[in-house]
Amino acid sequence: MDHSPGELRSSLNRTEQLLATVGSCTRRLAWTDHWSSQAPEVLERLAQGTGAHRAYIYRNDRGPNDELVSSPVFEWTADGLRPHRRSRRMDRIPVVGAGFVRWATLMEAGKVVEGPVHRFPESERRMLRRRSIRSVLAAPLAAGGSWWGFLGLDDCRTERAWSAGEKDALLSVAAVLGAAIGREARALRDGDRVIGVHGTSRDITDDRRRDEHVRRTQRLASLGSLTSSVAHELNNPLTAIVGMAELLRDEPSLSAHHSVLDTLVREARRSSRIAADLRDLARKSHGEEAAPRELDLNETIRQALRLRHYAVQTNNIRLVSNLQEDLPAIQADQGLIMQVILNLLVNAQQAVEGLPMGRRIEVRSQWAGAAVVLEIRDNGPGIPLEQQDRLFDPFWTTRNANGSVGTGLSLCQRIVSEHGGSIQVESSAGEGTRFILRLPALTPRSPNGSEPRIAGEAPSERAGGSEPEGPHESVSDSAGEPHPEVEPGDPVIQTRHGPTPPLRLLVVDDEPGIRQLLQMHLSREGHLVVTAANGEEALRRIRQAPAPFDVILSDLRMPGMDGEELLRRILWNHPDAARHLVVMTGEVTAQEAERITSEARAAFLRKPFELNRVDLLLHRLVARG
Repeated sequence: MDHSPGELRSSLNRTEQLLATVGSCTRRLAWTDHWSSQAPEVLERLAQGTGAHRAYIYRNDRGPNDELVSSPVFEWTADGLRPHRRSRRMDRIPVVGAGFVRWATLMEAGKVVEGPVHRFPESERRMLRRRSIRSVLAAPLAAGGSWWGFLGLDDCRTERAWSAGEKDALLSVAAVLGAAIGREARALRDGDRVIGVHGTSRDITDDRRRDEHVRRTQRLASLGSLTSSVAHELNNPLTAIVGMAELLRDEPSLSAHHSVLDTLVREARRSSRIAADLRDLARKSHGEEAAPRELDLNETIRQALRLRHYAVQTNNIRLVSNLQEDLPAIQADQGLIMQVILNLLVNAQQAVEGLPMGRRIEVRSQWAGAAVVLEIRDNGPGIPLEQQDRLFDPFWTTRNANGSVGTGLSLCQRIVSEHGGSIQVESSAGEGTRFILRLPALTPRSPNGSEPRIAGEAPSERAGGSEPEGPHESVSDSAGEPHPEVEPGDPVIQTRHGPTPPLRLLVVDDEPGIRQLLQMHLSREGHLVVTAANGEEALRRIRQAPAPFDVILSDLRMPGMDGEELLRRILWNHPDAARHLVVMTGEVTAQEAERITSEARAAFLRKPFELNRVDLLLHRLVARG
């Protein structure tokens, strides 16, 4: 491509500016024994040379539980910006717990983290956007042969793509700075004679002992990210499968096949619930912050049972569930509580797998005064009394030979304690194990006015090990679903509404199956439907449209220009393009969905959706005017 003389001069000036910045920073750091005295000036020159609004140095350290944490030690900010060092959220960031495992993985490999924040994973975007950061460029700092921390730049006004020259400049300064940090030890001289060494030293025995735990934790967090991505990818084909099956089910000529199509819809819905359960769990593994809310413990238990369904079934384990259906709600983070339940279920499964036959796990819930109680009992070999006092100790396990690092139960105890509850174990050698989890009820009273008995307390033992009794009991040979196939509590499924007038609709989704589904269904309902495969194409459709659209329905996660950026551009550049905007996604949390829809003044449609949900949403939007 030909460039004008003005563009060439601007490019040369930019290159000269970056070279001057690198040269100035290098001269200051190359020979100093006091790198910290030069850090403020280096950061200011680096920020000004690259046009960044913030430059900073973060240092790695260990947290109270030996987790990897990162804290700002030096920073330069442009006028009007709040420094990271004044924010409690940005101080001693737990790299894994805060969802920045991707950063650690890249930097340990010597690579930079770069790009507009809207393209970063969800767990990273939340923290960065709270600090008004639009784009990031960060390079690792290596000192003494290990990853010491990182040197970073923020753009707080534009979603810029950093140039190759800017990345090279940052890496060059990071290399010289890392070398300067590594020269912390220096000789003390009396004339020409060395009389001592000034520096620091520490015993790294404990660090090495825990390194494997840190690596395991990072791998688990990475697995959580992968699981979340897989669950999200399943949403799109499941949306198309459910919708297409519904369209076929409405065809009179296929009435003989309705039972087959009903089964297809039912099983696709079941698969979508499992994908949603995986996504909720993976968010905690990927470092999402705790978000306590009013929670139905029984539904969380059912989600955990669905996730363990295959493992329990294929191991010939009989599962007995007895969930009291009138439980009061609790105030809790669903993902964290499900993580506890899954851990206890896995422990119970491992305990009974050694039995030749009669493998059995019982799951019970009950309201006990001020607490909601969950009990998970197995008929495995039990835990010797001398080992029970150490069950909740970090890094202690009875299964070291199987590769366990002994953090599961200690994590469960910490999560439960943070929710104001307690967890205890009752076990005897040869008589199985019972874990009892108590969480504060939002309505601390007995449903019948008396103090009910906690599951398992006298008279707890049933003669001959008979099955539990009661109207809410559910017994299966696997972790089956003790609730209807149609999702409970979903008002849309049973809602009927009057006809919706013909509308002009724009559907934006990178999945051909979803575009085809919505075009077929909405056209059948009498609407004029235009489709686009991405944000760029959607903007072209808007510019070419002879009149504004009544509704624009856009997917959120798309390659290239994503849904958030598309909605922003519509609001900024085409405010009259549509009467109503709708965000379609199955990936975001409730808090993230609320933020996005509030910023874009849009409605929300969660994937996978059913077609009558789409119809109802359009009807409500039209009724609203």
